[in-house]
Amino acid sequence: MLVSRVEPSLRFLGRFYRFMYEVPVRWNKENWKIYTSPKRKWFPYYVSMSIVTSLWLTCVYTLPTQLFLHRKTFGIVQACILTTGFGAFTVTMAAGNAICDRSVESKIFAVNQYLHIESALYSKYKPNTGGSKPLDSLDIILFIIQLGNFIPFLILFACLYWDLDGPYWVIEDFAPSAMYREPRTILAFLVVRALLLMVGFWETTRTITGSAMIMFTAIDSMTLFVKTLTHKVKSVTIFFRYYTHVSILCNALEGSSTLSFFLTITTACCLWILWIWVCVNGFGKLELPLYFLFLLATFIVGMAVLIFLPKVAVMGEAITKMPNIKRIEMRKKYTAWKSIQNKIAVKKSLAIRPFRFQYGSFYPMGSNFSRNTFGNVIENAMTVILLFDIDKQ
Repeated sequence: MLVSRVEPSLRFLGRFYRFMYEVPVRWNKENWKIYTSPKRKWFPYYVSMSIVTSLWLTCVYTLPTQLFLHRKTFGIVQACILTTGFGAFTVTMAAGNAICDRSVESKIFAVNQYLHIESALYSKYKPNTGGSKPLDSLDIILFIIQLGNFIPFLILFACLYWDLDGPYWVIEDFAPSAMYREPRTILAFLVVRALLLMVGFWETTRTITGSAMIMFTAIDSMTLFVKTLTHKVKSVTIFFRYYTHVSILCNALEGSSTLSFFLTITTACCLWILWIWVCVNGFGKLELPLYFLFLLATFIVGMAVLIFLPKVAVMGEAITKMPNIKRIEMRKKYTAWKSIQNKIAVKKSLAIRPFRFQYGSFYPMGSNFSRNTFGNVIENAMTVILLFDIDKQ
């Protein structure tokens, strides 16, 4: 179910970036498993991640140094673009670090095991998918996320035309003399900037869009899996078999999943607040291409947040209710037929715990998380809009 929902979107993403090298983590459709490419084929990926890291460093350098260098042509738009780049490059570097980590093989093994468990469960118990809907919220958000593939081309044009990128400010600070203002030197700097930005933007967009698709589909898949396990599986032995396996896999993936949720959700919410402020206060003040760029990013992330939070609430509710439902069910069986097996099942039901899905390592993802997150984002966005004006630099 997980693979069947996200595979078409990821395949389209791969075709969109077919001019780039392959991602080291691949999907084998015949064997129905994820695998990593041989290490000798990872060199292009290392190069692209090095470029992303260098762009991240230019953002880290440019933003704080503006406080005491006071560059005359550095304004609010430049700060917003570099802040956006800092957040996007951070998420991309985190994803790259997870792929290059030594434990990636064990994590991939855990995911493959979940895919086989999910397939085995659905082959015996048909899940309640809500009927034959032609379109649902997951299909909508997977389509909207694909619109983000056009952002790198827009932002590349904007950065080169209006000098908004980090490498430009590094060059301006370290090569300010007249000897670097010759046409040949300016052209060489422009080519270097263009190459760095193209590779960095393409890799960042491909990583973030692919990761977002997988995250949305994983939450949808876990919700359906838990509901099927809770309401369809009546055999105590089969229930505990699936429950134990998935609990072990969740514990194995807990470190990477909590960090991914924390970093992705925090970055998305902070940048969404920033972009809302730019779209509201920048109307009629920014150049039309720049304003459209911020508007497109605000729409994509806004729709993602509005669909993601309700899905998290539904998943959290399903995970939280599962232990109580199964305990009551097993107690009813023991009341109706007081056998040793039913008595053992009642005692084992006391050990049932919700699967762990957390924001960081301190906030369980559920209805409270979704409600508080949405309220905090809207409250902070309104505060920023009312307190700061885009003309202030």
